[in-house]
Amino acid sequence: MNKVIVTFAFFFAVASAATIDPALKIKLARNKVADINIVLESIDDIYTNAAAARDVTSEVRVTNMIAEAHLRTSIEQAPVLAAVLAKGNVPKKNIRTFWISNEIFVKDADEATVDAILALGGEIHIREPIKVHLIDPIVEESNSTTRQNVQ
Repeated sequence: MNKVIVTFAFFFAVASAATIDPALKIKLARNKVADINIVLESIDDIYTNAAAARDVTSEVRVTNMIAEAHLRTSIEQAPVLAAVLAKGNVPKKNIRTFWISNEIFVKDADEATVDAILALGGEIHIREPIKVHLIDPIVEESNSTTRQNVQ
């Protein structure tokens, strides 16, 4: 019986451990600072459950969904923000929170800041921000004078 409890406790500890992307960890060791994106527990259930409330108008559903997302993300992000700010190495202006996806962006985070976040445990994953570069649109010139369908 004790083996089962110990195994369950170990599994729970592993399952709730915060993680960091290995490439980001190497980058932090090399450069001492890096931009990080802290991904917290998903709040997708808020968006999928909102459709279940069919007895209210769509405006009320959207308002309730946004209010719940704001509330849950502020509660879930509070300990992470406190850990980031407690180290004193990252100015508040370098932190940006996102309630719609429950993520926090930190510019120029150092290893001590990342270690403080990892020490919190839970469903936290730290990775580099995804950068997307837009390409210039290709403009097609047509010599045709025929009218094209707008659609």
